[in-house]
Amino acid sequence: MIVNGAQFTSQGGQENWNGIKMYNYTDDAGTVLDSCIIENAINGVYFQSSSPTIKNSTLRNNDYGLFCDNGSAPMITGNTFTENNIPISILAHRIDGNLSGNQYFDNDNDYVHVYGDQDGGSWARLGDNKTYNWLNDGAPYYLDTQVEVERDNNSQLAILNIESGTTIKVKENGYIIVAEPDNGNYRGALQAQGVTFTSLDSTKIWGGIKFHNHTDDAGTVLDSCIIENAIN
Repeated sequence: MIVNGAQFTSQGGQENWNGIKMYNYTDDAGTVLDSCIIENAINGVYFQSSSPTIKNSTLRNNDYGLFCDNGSAPMITGNTFTENNIPISILAHRIDGNLSGNQYFDNDNDYVHVYGDQDGGSWARLGDNKTYNWLNDGAPYYLDTQVEVERDNNSQLAILNIESGTTIKVKENGYIIVAEPDNGNYRGALQAQGVTFTSLDSTKIWGGIKFHNHTDDAGTVLDSCIIENAIN
């Protein structure tokens, strides 16, 4: 399905329709929403184990502009998110260079909502043998979960690379954890230059960044960053 320049809305401008659902048998490569308007929905687009492309579109006055389940990593680029409750909700390990060039303004929560899928969503593991690239997408990433960067293979490595200019906001008492403290199989690295790590707001203190003893030292660097409002 390729849709260009269409408007998807509710009858009479009321926020009462469910939105567009992309199910797991969606042909990702052949599915593109380009220069569309999606408005007045519960979920502007709900991705169920699907990863198509949404680009150059406006998502407005939705509860969730885009909601991605744990099997979804859509390409989201060049869109405008306005007057939504939450513009984008996506799992931590599904972010890898796929959010770029978007604009966020006048949303109830002007951030990318990053959630987890383990132990009831209380934490998320970036555990593949690769570099996860979190790009500076014009809005903070709000980690509504504990993020752990660790690969379960002592000859391989999971790396979280955060682009310069990005702001990471972490939930109250939440942590970013790199590697395991005792298990040498779980190795990880964090790379950030010019990144701000902070709390959701100044009244909610977060845990901080923990580098455990199986952190890959040579591959880990924090350069010209701001780290604030944390316990440690």
